[in-house]
Amino acid sequence: MPPLLNSWFNEYHPENGNLSVPTDKVIIHQLVEDIKPYMKQLLVGYCGELNDKNEKHGHGKQIFASGDIYEGMHVNDNREGYGKYLYCDGDCYEGKVNTRKINVTVKVDLHMVTAHIMMVIG
Repeated sequence: MPPLLNSWFNEYHPENGNLSVPTDKVIIHQLVEDIKPYMKQLLVGYCGELNDKNEKHGHGKQIFASGDIYEGMHVNDNREGYGKYLYCDGDCYEGKVNTRKINVTVKVDLHMVTAHIMMVIG
């Protein structure tokens, strides 16, 4: 599950849920206020070079609502070339990127091997 930041926190805000004990709402509100200083707020969007059609083209940085961040090369609005993709869970892929094809990245941690499949049709 991704961390509760940016739009994820707004969509799944703890105070918006149904509680079995209504008085717990006060406690949840205080917990939310206590963690706010530690939450990372990111501005979702793209900052970088554009082509004549106002498409991402060249080097740029894209921050997604999920908290994932891509920084690298773009060609005609597609991530293509060398780039670094930082997933909100802390995993990272760095290398050749081409979102016009299916990219399969195998990530290894100390406890298990997981396969992340990213399919983007540009």
